[in-house]
Amino acid sequence: QVIDYAVPPAKKTYPPRTLFAMLAAIFVSSGFLFFEFMMKQINHSSNPKIVNLRQEFFLMFPFRKRH
Repeated sequence: QVIDYAVPPAKKTYPPRTLFAMLAAIFVSSGFLFFEFMMKQINHSSNPKIVNLRQEFFLMFPFRKRH
């Protein structure tokens, strides 16, 4: 007994997985690029406050290389 016959929808719906994946990739990539840019600015800064903070940071983590 068939109650209703299957009919394809007029407007196709798509899962927004692709859109969400692209947005996540863009967000992560831009965050990484921002982090790298800030680290480069901090490592090459001649501001005495930043130099002092950088030295204290490297004292906290002795396994990191000094630049």
